[in-house]
Amino acid sequence: MINRLRIAVMLELEWPYSWHHDIFAGIQSYGDARGTWMTIIDEHVTETLTAGGGGERPYDGIIARATTRLAGAAQRAGIPLVNVWTDSPARDVPSVFADFEGIGRLAAQHLLDRGLRQFACLAVPRHRATGLLAQGFHEVVARAGSRCCCCHVRQKHSGTAAAWQETSLAIDRWIDDWLTPTGVFVTLPDAIARQVAGGCVRRGMRIPEDVAIVASIDDPPRTTTPAPALTGVAMPFNEVGRRAAELLEHLIQRRSAVPKRILVPPHGVVPRESTARADDTTVARAERFIAEAAHREIDVGDIAAAAATTRRTLERRFRKARGHTVADTLRTIRIERAQRLLLDTGLPIKQIALECGFGCSVRMSEVFRRQLGCSPSEYRKSR
Repeated sequence: MINRLRIAVMLELEWPYSWHHDIFAGIQSYGDARGTWMTIIDEHVTETLTAGGGGERPYDGIIARATTRLAGAAQRAGIPLVNVWTDSPARDVPSVFADFEGIGRLAAQHLLDRGLRQFACLAVPRHRATGLLAQGFHEVVARAGSRCCCCHVRQKHSGTAAAWQETSLAIDRWIDDWLTPTGVFVTLPDAIARQVAGGCVRRGMRIPEDVAIVASIDDPPRTTTPAPALTGVAMPFNEVGRRAAELLEHLIQRRSAVPKRILVPPHGVVPRESTARADDTTVARAERFIAEAAHREIDVGDIAAAAATTRRTLERRFRKARGHTVADTLRTIRIERAQRLLLDTGLPIKQIALECGFGCSVRMSEVFRRQLGCSPSEYRKSR
């Protein structure tokens, strides 16, 4: 009989946040692959440890949004602990986080690539995750010689009617200070990004012509509906869970040279209507169609038809406006989607190829080798 490792997970899964569940899915994916894990959800693991009375250890390891009390209790019990909460007050605990600063830099570069030179950013003061997002964003904007109009709102911005009204007024004043066209980065969950988009529409601002918006977390269907569909960053929370599980196993086995902190890079920007470049409306229509339909087996002829033009005209205007071909854009979006599915799911490569519009796994492998220098399976294994 296999002696299974008893792994406690404390991620506040009752909260309606997709990233908590994505981290859990990553942990479970790693445990399932190992075959020697027994994952136990214990949202009160601190009390479980303190109630043990020094007897048999209830768990072999813990992955949690670690508090200082939990860190102390785990240390006293001699149980390895990995933290996945960026804003945790517990220090010197082995941790795995999304690279929020890198995500902010990615969002800024996405807006710069669209020709924007005026920017705005919304964050929460003294909140580490949104602070790092804003810091990375400001770094790239400043390096480009541009300035950023900032707005700070309270972390609990929707807990009461008064807090929600206060947040709405702050956002309204912030929008009134913009000079258009401007690129906007919202570091909070997409409900606030929706509020920003609504404020722009009420003022008669056009999205994306006057205001291009990037939400820090791509969380369909909330980022895709209602119109305009919001561009978001594909966060690596599933991989955070897997890397946390891997780190915990190293700690349990007392391996040497275990890192104290791991930062997992984002999987890329998911472009949608809120940042579509509108300097050429035909090209913008084509880009919107590509973003919406790249998972299907479409070709350049289909894209030209959706943009209400001929294939030859679209190719010419695309090269002039973007400096590359329509097929290049379609290929890039498909590869980025395939990369996310390879890292975030356990789907077979054949199924991923179908869901990303490649048609078959052989075709996807050819594209991966040409563009990335490795096969899809090698890419999944290396990450």
